[in-house]
Amino acid sequence: MDVSGNLEQGNYAYMGMVIGTRDHIEAMIRNMGIDRMSARSLKQTETRKELASGLYFDHKESIAFCIKLDRHDIISSIKMKNTKKHPNRLRARIISQYNRLLLEHMHDHLFLFIRKHNYELDEICFECDADCREFAKDAGLKYTDNNLVHVISDLVAWSNNKGNEPHGVIPLNPTTEISRQLYHNLRKG
Repeated sequence: MDVSGNLEQGNYAYMGMVIGTRDHIEAMIRNMGIDRMSARSLKQTETRKELASGLYFDHKESIAFCIKLDRHDIISSIKMKNTKKHPNRLRARIISQYNRLLLEHMHDHLFLFIRKHNYELDEICFECDADCREFAKDAGLKYTDNNLVHVISDLVAWSNNKGNEPHGVIPLNPTTEISRQLYHNLRKG
């Protein structure tokens, strides 16, 4: 998994999440030639466009989600409505709740695919960079450092942020519901 963003919304505008069978994901990596590319070339816009245009998720052996996060806007809005003495602790609490709510909104979509392959969510280990570790921890997901699979989720998030989803990506937008639930939860306690 990976996140993408912009200067106005910070780095948490979209999250790309890719899940697939090991054989299928390894074939994607080989077919795209990611394993032969330098990290520097993978950051170039033209290379990203070309690689993203070749992505295809069949929903049988691989599935990808692009989740609209708008985390910065949601947290800022919630903090403004809840002025307390300890804004840093409040921010940490909001982020932790936000992350758990985000997984709740994704759970059914993830569950359907994972169960088709006879796995449980707690058996899946996600490749992620520092931007997604906090989400993984709060959501109770296993994770490891980013590697080549992470590049595919990076392409999904980057493409969606540019308004061009790869074929077969499932877009999710839980922002309104997460914002509503966060506000409700913080008012309670």
